[in-house]
Amino acid sequence: MSYQWFRMWSDAVDDEKLRLLAFEDRWHFVALLCLKRSGLLDEPESDIKKQKICIKLGLDSMELETAMKRLVTVGLITESLQPVSWNKRQFESDSSTSRVREFRKRQRNGSETFQKRPQIQTTDTDTEKKARVRSRRVPPDFVPDLDFARSQIPDVDAEREAQKFRDWEFKTPRSDWPATWRTWVGNCRESGRYARAPKNGGMVINGKPVEWQ
Repeated sequence: MSYQWFRMWSDAVDDEKLRLLAFEDRWHFVALLCLKRSGLLDEPESDIKKQKICIKLGLDSMELETAMKRLVTVGLITESLQPVSWNKRQFESDSSTSRVREFRKRQRNGSETFQKRPQIQTTDTDTEKKARVRSRRVPPDFVPDLDFARSQIPDVDAEREAQKFRDWEFKTPRSDWPATWRTWVGNCRESGRYARAPKNGGMVINGKPVEWQ
C-alpha cells in the first residue's frame, strides 16, 4: 500500500553519507525515499519498473545505474535500490490504517452492545406526574424553602413572603415550583420589594411590621 508521506529526519543535513555526495545525488536519494514510500521500489523487478524509476529521477538507464552505484558506495542504499535503515526510520504507527481499523471495530462492538442492551421500561411515579402539571397557582402541597429565602435576603420575613407566593396567580402556567420559588426570591432581592422581618423584636399589625419607638 502506498502512503502520502514519510519521515525525513532533521539530522540529514549533518549526515556524513549525504555530505559525501554531490548535490544532485542527494536529490536522487530523496527521490528514492519517495519511491519507496509510494511502493514503486517494492514492485517485482521488471523493465517497466526500471523505466518508471528513470522517469521519476529524470535519468536515462545508464545515468541511473551510475548514480545508484554512488549511493551504494556511501552506504545509503542496497544493490536492490532499497534505502538502508528504512524500517528503523519509518514506523508502522505512522500509518493510520491500523488505527482506523481498530476504531471501526470498536464502533461496531459498541453498536452491537447498544442494540443488545435490554430496554428498561420505566413508569412515572405519582409525584413525578404531579410535578409536571402546569398551573398558574402554587399547588397546596408545595412547601417553599424558607431557609433558602433567608440565605438570600437576611431581613426577609420568609413566612409572609411564602404566603404571598402561595396567593400569587402567575400569568404563565408553571410546573417546576422549587425553581419558581428560587426565581421569586431572586426577584425580591433585586427589586427590594419583599416582606421584611420586624426589627428589634417588633410586632406585626395588619401585615406590617411596627418597630419599637
